Amino acid sequence: MRRARLGTALAVAVTALLGLPAPAPADQILRILTWEAYTDPSFTDAFEVETGCQVRTIVVGQNDDFFSRLLTGADSFDLVSPSIDTTSLLVKLGLIEPIVTSWVWRFSEIYPSLREHPGIQADGELWAVPFAWSPVTLLYRTGKVIRAAR
Repeated sequence: MRRARLGTALAVAVTALLGLPAPAPADQILRILTWEAYTDPSFTDAFEVETGCQVRTIVVGQNDDFFSRLLTGADSFDLVSPSIDTTSLLVKLGLIEPIVTSWVWRFSEIYPSLREHPGIQADGELWAVPFAWSPVTLLYRTGKVIRAAR
């Protein structure tokens, strides 16, 4: 991982996620390691046009994929998007850098329960920027689940 570029790239990516214009990194490519659909063309295409920075995504299928990709050093990523339960181990292994919150536009407006979650805080530093909560949906067949009496 190119640690020196991570902070700049993170600021660019977070800004893009929030729908703001941002300068492109020096080499004009933002390398992201993330989940399926987290870099959907519906917003990355506009980001690329506005900034001139191309988005290159490697998709993971499970949390272990973050470790295998980052530990081998075969790829270089500017931004990773792990699950909250994976962040603390990535910190302990020295695979990610702390976030500079002053680079994150409107950071103070993120709900405190998300912004201050212990899963993204360690050693007095912030290690992830929450932008979604609970993307895992519970589905059930209403004909098979009986409502509890109240």
